[in-house]
Amino acid sequence: MKQLIKLTCILGMLFAQMSSAQKSTSPLWLDLIPGKYDVGFKAEFLVDTTRMFPSSDSLPHALKGRPIRVKVYYPGTKQTSSLRMSFEDQIRLYPSNPQFATYNEVLGLRDINLQGQFGPRSDSLMRVLFRMETMAYSEIPIMEGSFPLLIYNLGLDDHQMENSVLWEYLASHGYIVVVIPCLGNSLENKFVHYNSKGLEGLYLDALFALNTYRKKEYVDKERIGAIGHSFGGGVAALLACRNSDVKAVASLDGTINNPRAQKFIDSLNINANTLKVPLLNLYTKAHDKDLTIVESLETPVYEVGFHSASHFDFQNFGLFAHVMGVDDSRVVRRRSSEEGKDIVLGTIGLTKSFFDYYFFEDENGHSFIKGEGTDTERLNELAEFKYR
Repeated sequence: MKQLIKLTCILGMLFAQMSSAQKSTSPLWLDLIPGKYDVGFKAEFLVDTTRMFPSSDSLPHALKGRPIRVKVYYPGTKQTSSLRMSFEDQIRLYPSNPQFATYNEVLGLRDINLQGQFGPRSDSLMRVLFRMETMAYSEIPIMEGSFPLLIYNLGLDDHQMENSVLWEYLASHGYIVVVIPCLGNSLENKFVHYNSKGLEGLYLDALFALNTYRKKEYVDKERIGAIGHSFGGGVAALLACRNSDVKAVASLDGTINNPRAQKFIDSLNINANTLKVPLLNLYTKAHDKDLTIVESLETPVYEVGFHSASHFDFQNFGLFAHVMGVDDSRVVRRRSSEEGKDIVLGTIGLTKSFFDYYFFEDENGHSFIKGEGTDTERLNELAEFKYR
């Protein structure tokens, strides 16, 4: 009975937040302050015709290449009639071309299932989360001008909503964020292997998106960066190693720090001779790390090691659990719900500040990523900063 009363109270508070969301920010943003731009969102279905994607009864050869569904968050301008998207709206996507229907359905089911695993483990709370308003507006006009492009790479076999608050936040501050899916060689073989071949395949997806979007008139071709969580951190690093257009990389507890990955990272030639751009390296100190590659780099490196973070606190996970008022048994012994929320918000602030400094010469951003200033007091409690 007490649990039912607690759940009812939580639901009541969340619905109250939802009703006032249009007047302020999304309840999922907590204390984040939006930038001057409205957040635009669109899903685009690309086809890389240089690569094979095996056909099946449900996916014929008509696509003539590898499909890549990207989610794009961008600085836009809302119309009078524009309404914010719900969280579910960003998951349940409907391609105009029916040839993408089965492919899109596979990604959509993964998004729903994994959101359940990495969010509140309650069907009632999940329904509330799905109805919550986000900060994004569907397919509103992009703001005039040219903006930095950030290619975001997901964790291994992760869902394409893993860091949606970060993406919306960056878009509101003038960044275009293109989110690459994580999918194997076919719909029948949809999981990616944790090895060099798996990373190389995702790199090719990211490269195709990079080549597609850097040609857009609204992209500032001199300000292109890459971000990745977990396995995606390795993809982001490889993208910078092989493409001089990529000027900075943010790794969110990325594979480049994982002792298990060092052999195949080395086989892909990710090292000081190839990775020659500034690096923001966020990671948890609660797991074993091998920082050999990072510490060998000759470019500016900003390391922030969080003392008790979960691997999934570098995405929405810790933030959503806190918003829902629930503790997850997988991490409750390591850190509090409040700490989890602060780690996620810190990750968001550090990522933005890093690119603000390198793309907009924002000295406040530079101080922030070095852990300097009064606004970093909480982060200095949670993490150790190193800059060289």
